[in-house]
Amino acid sequence: MPAKSFLAQVFALIRKDVLVELRNKYVLGSVMLFSASTVMIIYFSLLYNNSLNVISAPIWSILFWMVVLFSAVNAVSNSFFRESETQLMNYYFLFSPLVYLSSKIIYNVVYTLALSLVGALIFFIVISNPVKLPFIFLSVMILGSLSYAILFTIMSAIAVKAKSNNTLVAVLGFPILIPMMIFITKVTSAALGSVEHMELAFKNLMLIGALDLMQITLAVILFPYIWRE
Repeated sequence: MPAKSFLAQVFALIRKDVLVELRNKYVLGSVMLFSASTVMIIYFSLLYNNSLNVISAPIWSILFWMVVLFSAVNAVSNSFFRESETQLMNYYFLFSPLVYLSSKIIYNVVYTLALSLVGALIFFIVISNPVKLPFIFLSVMILGSLSYAILFTIMSAIAVKAKSNNTLVAVLGFPILIPMMIFITKVTSAALGSVEHMELAFKNLMLIGALDLMQITLAVILFPYIWRE
């Protein structure tokens, strides 16, 4: 398939997903409301315990990525569930598995990164802004969003083919999610100035990048088999 034709098909599917998302504004609004509500719950919990001004870098990073995680699960896990069986059958004959997978991953990466940025902004306004190394923080946000998006995209595809609900997405992704969260929170702690994790920051960034590359490779290999089922 020519590169131009491949990209044209990928962006056509992405455009379709964007139009569907804009048409169902309550879905995007509910995800944003969920993020904001979760941050407010964290804020009042910390305020009630007089811990708002003494929150450590590791705790801040864990709380932040938990908010992003649950927002991403709610948003990305629906990427296949909102497609009817008839639509999936049409896509099967119209597009190659790689085209369809690429469109879903690109769309979900951008969506998850947007959720991360919104979550960070709400955290900065409501909780605090302890970021001392913006470049590292932005790098881990990009790589972390990529990790979440790829993982939940593939898990969503498997759950749809298994004719299950999106609860299976979180269950299937849990074993991979644990090491991913460890690397991501350590790098985020370093970006907040935690000396304890500073030395491991770039090493963990490379590990997150390697994990993302491994996920993409496995997705490209496995998705055609899932697509044909």
